[in-house]
Parts: sequence; C-alpha cells; structure tokens
Amino acid sequence: MLADAWTWYAELCKEMPETEIVLYGRSLGCALAIPTAGRGRPKLLLLEAPFARLIDAARHYFRWLPYGLLLRYTFDNCERITDVQCPIYIFHGEKDAVVPFSSALRLYSCIPSDRQRELIGFPKGHHSDLARFVRFNRKIRTLLGD
Repeated sequence: MLADAWTWYAELCKEMPETEIVLYGRSLGCALAIPTAGRGRPKLLLLEAPFARLIDAARHYFRWLPYGLLLRYTFDNCERITDVQCPIYIFHGEKDAVVPFSSALRLYSCIPSDRQRELIGFPKGHHSDLARFVRFNRKIRTLLGD
C-alpha cells in the first residue's frame, strides 16, 4: 500500500508543482498520508481522526489479544511523522469511539516542536462526522486557500 501511495504521489508531482500538493489522510488513510508526506515535500498534511500507532488503537478495544503476534504492520505514525517537514494539521473528534482522542494527542506530541503543527479538537465530534461542523469546514477552506 505504501508503495502505491508513493507511486501515486510521484505521478502527481509530474503534473503539478510539489509545493501545491496537499495530502489528506482520514483514519487508516493517515498511515499512508504520513509516510508519503515524510518522503515528499507537499505544501500541507491534513489528518482527520489519526492514530499514533495502530496497535495502540486496537488495544483500546481488546486489551487481551496478542497484537504483537497478530499485526504484521504496526503503522507507527509517531515514528513516521518525525520525517514530515510541511505544516501538519490534525482534526479529531473528542468523542471518537473508533480512534480515541488520546491517540491524536499522542501523535501530536510526536511532531517535533520546531514544525508548524496544530491539533484541532471537536468536543462533540465523533469518528465520521467532523464535516458537519462549521469550524472544520471553515478551517479546511482557509488552509486550501478557498
């Protein structure tokens, strides 16, 4: 999957300046957007409902399963986000029952403090409903220059 994401990104760079590319990842898609942004140099990285590490998100539900043996790929976004040089914006619902808000807080803390970054929490937001919030849409439009 990561190879496919990078191939897509490289092809896109042939069509437009890399400095105009905005990468957007949502939930599991963040595990592709983050390393792609770390390898490339896009204008922005926007993350909606990201997790710090897939294994941590899984353990939130079933603490007793031996995830170390079950998960071949850990999708450690905390490790990979340190390679990202562009501004990073994290959007997360504080009532998210799929990926806990605490995972977004952990991911945010992994971003080096010298990078432009922002964590935007939505106190009444869940996993799949952030688009219903005016503040979410306004921020996205502002970031995209609309």
